[in-house]
Amino acid sequence: MIAKVAIVVVGGFLGWIYTRIKPPPPSVCGSPGGPPITSPRIQLNDGRHLPYREWGVPKDKSNYKIIVVVVYNSRGWKRSDVIGLPVVSKNIAVHDSNGKEVEYQLLPIVNDAIALGNYYTTAYTCKSPRSISKSWNSLNEAFYKHTKTGKDGIEVGTGNLKLIYSGSEGKVSQYVNSRSSIIASVKQSYSFYDGFDGTTGEQTPIKVLNGPIDDEVHQKINPWIYQIARVFKNKEHAEVEFTVGPIPVDDGFGKEIVTQITTTMKSNKTFYIDSNGRDFLQRIRDYREDWDLEVNQPIAGNYYPVNLGIYLKDETSELSLLVDRSVGGSSIVHGQLELMLHRYV
Repeated sequence: MIAKVAIVVVGGFLGWIYTRIKPPPPSVCGSPGGPPITSPRIQLNDGRHLPYREWGVPKDKSNYKIIVVVVYNSRGWKRSDVIGLPVVSKNIAVHDSNGKEVEYQLLPIVNDAIALGNYYTTAYTCKSPRSISKSWNSLNEAFYKHTKTGKDGIEVGTGNLKLIYSGSEGKVSQYVNSRSSIIASVKQSYSFYDGFDGTTGEQTPIKVLNGPIDDEVHQKINPWIYQIARVFKNKEHAEVEFTVGPIPVDDGFGKEIVTQITTTMKSNKTFYIDSNGRDFLQRIRDYREDWDLEVNQPIAGNYYPVNLGIYLKDETSELSLLVDRSVGGSSIVHGQLELMLHRYV
């Protein structure tokens, strides 16, 4: 039996998301400081974050207003997901359409590049039939715990899935799924072509935020790469959000920024990429089925468009990466997947 490991990547500006949620139809939202907003209507751009607008309770409580958030499920089946909203106050209450309180948590937005407000709140959406819409009145305080440590063996996640971080290296080292008895060695790195590893050469500090909805690991890889890894309660995939840029070109050279996920799998030059978001096709590094390939571009010649996902496998395990928009991808090294996140050439 193949044990599947899913490490799902999600982006902030450049963005990836596990579920590939389509932008929902227009919805009407109320502003806490004024009349309801009807035009332009506010949409959840990537299924997780609202546009760059601050939400919260006004200082004058007499002007308190309820914000109704309508979440549209475009799928033909029930689903459950987490919604993130930027807010400017800790005085938040989240309820469903029946007035029942919904579990949520507040986390600081520490990434300066997307500093929408002081906090944002996440809440589980309910599994609901497609014929019934659920709305949340979003406007006391949930909690998070913050740890900043350099020790090894840092566990992130409270459910079946856990990510193990090495504090001394500042990188993820293991993926553990207790339900399927998977313990896999997994490492992630950033680099850019040509050949520089993209880091400062120093230990990358790890900031761990724990809460009732998810656990997060915040890392500033270098002055222009920031990453957040999330492990949600009752979910068996990890979500990685990154912010890249502005890319420095003071040296006069353009750069193509990539991230690599490295495993111990024996992939034998073989990996799989979707074809226009549909069937997955087998790709073999430095090989073409229809002709004898003369390898002149060992990197560019093995890159393919990734619209939905990319994965590799061996006889015992499988690693899958899903994206929410088209990027370039490949497997340049045995047991490793690579995605190009950004480029300035």
